Amino acid sequence: IYERLIAVPGVSDWMAEMFLLFGLGRVDVLLAHDKHVRERYIALEPEAAAGPGGADFTPARFLDAAEDYSPWRGVVSWFLWQATYGNELTGGLPA
Repeated sequence: IYERLIAVPGVSDWMAEMFLLFGLGRVDVLLAHDKHVRERYIALEPEAAAGPGGADFTPARFLDAAEDYSPWRGVVSWFLWQATYGNELTGGLPA
C-alpha cells in the first residue's frame, strides 16, 4: 500500500505513513519521515544518532534503529509524536 500511495503525485512519504498509521490503524508503521518524531527519538536514544544533533539520522537509519520495536513501531511513533507536542516522556524507551 505504501509504495502505491507514494506513486500518486502529491503524496509524500510522510503523508503515506500518516495515512497508514492513523487512517488505517496499522500499528507497525514508523513515522520515519516525520522530523519531530525523529528528533524526539534522538533525544531519548542519543546513541542512535550519528553527528551533532542527529544530522545524519535519516528516515532509513530511523527504520533500522526502530526494528526492535516491531510490530509496535506505530505505537512508539504515536508516543514520540505526543511528546513532541508537550506530553513529555521520561525514562526513555523500553529496550
